[in-house]
Amino acid sequence: MAKILLRCIGRYVKGTGISNVLIECSIFGVNAVESVLQQGMNYARGLKGMLMLGEVFFRLHVALFLNSQSAVQSEFENLCQMQQKISSAENKVDHLDLDVNAENVFKCFREFVDRGEQLLYWDKFLIRVQILRNLIRSDRQGLWQLLLDTVQELQPVFAMLDCINFQRWSSLYLEDMRRLPKTAPEVREMFLKGKHVVKRNQRKFTAVAADMALEQTINRSQKSSAGFIGRTRENDFVAEWEITHHERLMISNFF
Repeated sequence: MAKILLRCIGRYVKGTGISNVLIECSIFGVNAVESVLQQGMNYARGLKGMLMLGEVFFRLHVALFLNSQSAVQSEFENLCQMQQKISSAENKVDHLDLDVNAENVFKCFREFVDRGEQLLYWDKFLIRVQILRNLIRSDRQGLWQLLLDTVQELQPVFAMLDCINFQRWSSLYLEDMRRLPKTAPEVREMFLKGKHVVKRNQRKFTAVAADMALEQTINRSQKSSAGFIGRTRENDFVAEWEITHHERLMISNFF
């Protein structure tokens, strides 16, 4: 789903000159930029490019906001200090002794963005990049409720950027998952514990969706030199490979 969202974001910024920026900054090559932005190909490179663009435009937004709203600059600095203390804390933070009126800062920022069409356009781009971040985070950390909320936010994006099939089937998926408390409560409990993703090691932020885990393991081994590419018509070979591939894959992953 993240790959489809990358394609949607690429369509959204088409014609803005972003392609030239990515080429001039040597992020994408001339031949790669079109396939990455418009077709959603090469997931890793597309994700890197969009996250970099999101960071750049967010910093530009903040710089313009602070230059035009000097009254809230001290509150914004306090807000940044609070965020740094929270992110650097090893344990959960219950209280911070900082005088921060966050609601006032966000309100002023919202009013600043609503002033011009250019700011509104790129603010919508930043919103889509944040949806992309949430989608990735829901997989990496196994956050089931965040995944459902993100899929809900994707519905108008798919509809607006002509991804009708994905909008249709993702809405059906969302409805089925919301019925889990009645149809399969035990499955929902497992999903809330993060069992809807595959985690192959104990490191943090490494879980992936089941389809990606399948591509990284079984499907990847099928396409290797020891797989059955080019030998699919040999019934005995395919049968032997299907019976033993999981054992050989476990051994190769161990080493």
